[in-house]
Amino acid sequence: MIVAVMADSHDNLPALRAAVAVLKNATVSAIIHCGDIVAPFSLRILTDTGIPTYAVFGNNDGERRILKKELPTIQAPPLEISLAGKKITLHHAPPERIPATDILLYGHTHRKEIRREGGALILNPGELGGWLTGRCSFAILDLRTGEVQWVEF
Repeated sequence: MIVAVMADSHDNLPALRAAVAVLKNATVSAIIHCGDIVAPFSLRILTDTGIPTYAVFGNNDGERRILKKELPTIQAPPLEISLAGKKITLHHAPPERIPATDILLYGHTHRKEIRREGGALILNPGELGGWLTGRCSFAILDLRTGEVQWVEF
């Protein structure tokens, strides 16, 4: 199973649309967003794909009630989901302790990171919005192999 992992899109609509265009050719089975979507109209770009979408709130997601109306499963972190037999834990900010999980996904720092700790794959996809680094990025993760493909534009 292949999933797209995003964070910190911060209402960058052209970047969200560019990411969705990549997903159409990537055989992605799910979209995971680790917070700071910001506005419901941004989230709608992801949900309109018809690809199952999972997300947590970030510190800049102000319209939480309306975001929840757009995506009823969005919640304050952590969010634990199970995909392809893997326990996946979503946070916005990096947690102080690594939870018992197969895969830990987070954002907030706007810096790409991938590492293993205590048997868990830990991944930060960087910032989809590109506001701090000038580079828009997200990750395509193969849940079966743990292989990550970085997408930057």
